[in-house]
Amino acid sequence: MPESIGVTNGTKQWVFDQTDFSGGATTTANFAPSEDISASVGDWFYAVYPADFLGSVTNANLGLDFGFGKSGPEFKAILYAKAQLEEGNKLNFKFDYLTSVLKIKLKTFSDADPIAPYLTPTTSYSLAQTVFKLRASEGLYQTAKLNMNDGTLSDKVPVTELPLHSVDFVYDSDAQTTTCSDVYQSFFPETIKDFKVCFDLVDGVYEAKITNQWTFNKGFFYYTDDLVPTKVGFIIAKTDLVDSETAQTISLETILDRITSRDSSCGNSERKVLYVRDLNGSCPFYVGSNNRVLSTSFEAAEWQESDKYMEPSYTTKASILGNWLRTKAISVELVDMSRSGITNISARMFYGCSNIDPSTIGNSALKHLILPSGVAVIKSDAFANSGIQHLLLPCDNSSTLVTVDTAFGSKSDMTDVNIYLPYLTTQADAETICGKFTVGDSRPNVYYNFTGSSEEDYFNTAKYTKL
Repeated sequence: MPESIGVTNGTKQWVFDQTDFSGGATTTANFAPSEDISASVGDWFYAVYPADFLGSVTNANLGLDFGFGKSGPEFKAILYAKAQLEEGNKLNFKFDYLTSVLKIKLKTFSDADPIAPYLTPTTSYSLAQTVFKLRASEGLYQTAKLNMNDGTLSDKVPVTELPLHSVDFVYDSDAQTTTCSDVYQSFFPETIKDFKVCFDLVDGVYEAKITNQWTFNKGFFYYTDDLVPTKVGFIIAKTDLVDSETAQTISLETILDRITSRDSSCGNSERKVLYVRDLNGSCPFYVGSNNRVLSTSFEAAEWQESDKYMEPSYTTKASILGNWLRTKAISVELVDMSRSGITNISARMFYGCSNIDPSTIGNSALKHLILPSGVAVIKSDAFANSGIQHLLLPCDNSSTLVTVDTAFGSKSDMTDVNIYLPYLTTQADAETICGKFTVGDSRPNVYYNFTGSSEEDYFNTAKYTKL
């Protein structure tokens, strides 16, 4: 039973703390308020767990922020009850469930273990906690209103993802496998579709499918089989494991070399996303007590034209990242640089990131690009001969982007390019940005004044005003 419950008579709210507990076929517990309550026999009182609800009897606010943990399913569900005051100042609450609980089990990786290459084979290690997310196309709700008279829920707010509790990963050097702690999450009763768990770890983005569709009923405890995560994308972060006595900076080239050597399937069709992150957006991890993570920012020189990863038949260089996308990670469709801290998009950064001509230009599936909010300059040919059709600029001021030098090269028809400005709200600001990408009389499609609820809607034109 919970250690405390919230109680209200409709005008005032109290917290009742547990005084004793008894198990058995019927679990019972006694609770007492921290102050005297003036009431009459027959008065109605209402109780909920967790105790910190707000609102009226017919419109109480409920949220699932509390509803996760690693210790077990106890008290991860939301409970409610009502009772009339009896003789002797007694309230006999009989609690009913408002939610259900799911136990999630993640055990092994389908790809080569992403952690093992960083570790020595003689010691077991605990990794820093990483945040899990539950995602679904339909059926996830984070908040709702409760009518405590009859237990009905209303005004449920849909979300595309729920953040789970941080999870401990543990590497077993004897078995040479990585496992993680089980996680428990509370849900409002709904039919959930396209249900999966997602997380970032080291330099990879992972997903594990739970079910295509499942109906969760209140008051039930569900559990998954051992879910096997698969790698669906990459993380390039300025983060490296180093000895505490050594200060060294890891280069972008070293990061890409490491990913390529560890991931022999780096061009696998499942690897569709790439996140580029700096100190503030990286996914650090810790190994042992004498090591630490060193995080730095990207250097401008790391984005210049490079011979690295170039095919001999290619006629024009891109940046090392651009070359890697068109020769190695060829299935990546989305590059998210929003947390990279980069302010200057260099010339030919993504040149040839398309499948226009795999023999002389490139062989890349890239279509979507999210730039950092602080980008001030986009240099010539940055996106020339690329497949980029959806460009998102998360700046909050049109004056942030100062210079755009023929970013799409010799491209004269801009009508198949879509530019998304989620944080610009005025037509004038949108016109300013549009003008920087207009070639002659050919204008890109520009969308501004974002009304979506999450990043999942960033490329949904229905969530914008079209210029």
